[in-house]
Amino acid sequence: MRIKVKLIAIESPRLGTGFEGGEGVVEVDDGAGPDVVLSKLGLAEPESYMIIVNGDSVPPSKRRTLRLEDGDQVSVFPPIRGG
Repeated sequence: MRIKVKLIAIESPRLGTGFEGGEGVVEVDDGAGPDVVLSKLGLAEPESYMIIVNGDSVPPSKRRTLRLEDGDQVSVFPPIRGG
Protein backbone atom coordinates (compact mmCIF):
# COMPACT_ATOMS: atom_id res chain seq x y z
CA MET A 1 0.00 0.00 0.00
CA ARG A 2 1.07 3.58 -0.58
CA ILE A 3 1.56 5.92 2.39
CA LYS A 4 2.06 9.67 1.91
CA VAL A 5 4.94 10.90 4.05
CA LYS A 6 5.93 14.40 5.07
CA LEU A 7 9.23 14.87 6.88
CA ILE A 8 9.58 18.12 8.82
CA ALA A 9 13.22 19.24 9.34
CA ILE A 10 14.47 15.68 8.79
CA GLU A 11 16.78 14.31 6.13
CA SER A 12 16.82 10.61 5.40
CA PRO A 13 19.49 8.73 3.47
CA ARG A 14 16.81 6.45 2.02
CA LEU A 15 14.40 8.97 0.48
CA GLY A 16 15.36 8.16 -3.09
CA THR A 17 13.57 9.50 -6.14
CA GLY A 18 10.05 10.82 -5.86
CA PHE A 19 10.69 12.64 -2.57
CA GLU A 20 10.63 16.38 -3.14
CA GLY A 21 10.93 18.89 -0.32
CA GLY A 22 10.60 16.18 2.32
CA GLU A 23 7.36 14.82 0.87
CA GLY A 24 6.76 11.61 -1.00
CA VAL A 25 5.20 8.18 -0.98
CA VAL A 26 6.46 5.02 0.72
CA GLU A 27 5.32 1.53 -0.24
CA VAL A 28 4.65 -0.79 2.73
CA ASP A 29 2.87 -4.09 3.24
CA ASP A 30 -0.81 -4.11 4.17
CA GLY A 31 -1.31 -3.66 7.90
CA ALA A 32 2.01 -1.88 8.46
CA GLY A 33 2.27 0.71 11.20
CA PRO A 34 4.07 4.05 11.46
CA ASP A 35 7.12 2.26 12.87
CA VAL A 36 7.51 0.37 9.58
CA VAL A 37 7.37 3.63 7.59
CA LEU A 38 10.13 5.15 9.74
CA SER A 39 12.21 2.01 9.41
CA LYS A 40 11.89 2.07 5.61
CA LEU A 41 13.16 5.66 5.67
CA GLY A 42 16.16 4.72 7.80
CA LEU A 43 15.02 6.75 10.81
CA ALA A 44 16.32 5.04 13.95
CA GLU A 45 14.54 5.16 17.29
CA PRO A 46 11.00 5.83 16.02
CA GLU A 47 9.84 6.49 19.59
CA SER A 48 11.92 9.69 19.65
CA TYR A 49 10.01 11.31 16.79
CA MET A 50 6.63 13.02 16.89
CA ILE A 51 4.34 11.19 14.48
CA ILE A 52 1.03 12.45 13.16
CA VAL A 53 -1.26 10.22 11.07
CA ASN A 54 -4.03 11.96 9.15
CA GLY A 55 -3.85 14.93 11.52
CA ASP A 56 -3.85 12.93 14.78
CA SER A 57 -0.81 12.55 17.03
CA VAL A 58 0.28 8.96 17.60
CA PRO A 59 1.92 8.30 20.99
CA PRO A 60 4.94 5.97 21.12
CA SER A 61 2.82 3.27 22.80
CA LYS A 62 0.58 2.99 19.70
CA ARG A 63 3.19 3.12 16.91
CA ARG A 64 3.53 -0.64 16.59
CA THR A 65 -0.18 -1.43 16.92
CA LEU A 66 -1.78 1.32 14.79
CA ARG A 67 -2.49 -0.07 11.32
CA LEU A 68 -2.17 2.31 8.41
CA GLU A 69 -4.46 2.23 5.40
CA ASP A 70 -3.66 2.90 1.77
CA GLY A 71 -3.44 6.66 1.18
CA ASP A 72 -2.88 7.62 4.83
CA GLN A 73 -0.59 10.57 5.48
CA VAL A 74 2.21 10.26 8.02
CA SER A 75 4.00 13.44 9.14
CA VAL A 76 7.22 13.06 11.11
CA PHE A 77 8.91 15.70 13.27
CA PRO A 78 12.35 15.42 14.91
CA PRO A 79 12.81 15.39 18.67
CA ILE A 80 12.41 18.86 20.14
CA ARG A 81 15.30 19.97 22.29
CA GLY A 82 15.37 22.94 24.59
CA GLY A 83 18.31 24.97 25.58
